[in-house]
Amino acid sequence: VVLFNANSLGGACGGIELDDGTCVTAIAPGSYSCLYLQDSDYCEYVKSNYGLKYCYNHVINNVPVRDCFAAAVVQCGGMDKMMTTAQWIELAGKLYDNFSPPIGTNKNLTYRGNASNFGLPEPVFQAYTGKEYYDDVMVNFFNFTTTSIGGGGTSRNSPNYYMLCAN
Repeated sequence: VVLFNANSLGGACGGIELDDGTCVTAIAPGSYSCLYLQDSDYCEYVKSNYGLKYCYNHVINNVPVRDCFAAAVVQCGGMDKMMTTAQWIELAGKLYDNFSPPIGTNKNLTYRGNASNFGLPEPVFQAYTGKEYYDDVMVNFFNFTTTSIGGGGTSRNSPNYYMLCAN
């Protein structure tokens, strides 16, 4: 599900168009169904077809645990469609007047109030990144005055994160 209002952007992208022409689209939490990857054949299929390194295939108290990060990657079309760090930095520059790299937490920023122009929620959102570990993945965080790019981690089974896809 793409959540952008292309008319407000004035371009054919239908999402956030970056300076290099990349079109970024958002997948909202709840619009993708988390995957159960306990079956080793299915896990290998998802890994080989979508570029994942790991499957979150735990079973806790006889209940299979889902992999929401894998589901979002599948909906994006693969790990190669995930935004790069440079693209995340450019997005932050579009949302804040006084944002400047480096990676990490930036505080006391002046939020432009324009996230909804890009189909993102106002004023706070968190999104999966393309960095995965066995049990965890990295997330980026944006709010009124602070960003955290590349600094936060979460469990792969959390369905509460946006996924931003770069095409």
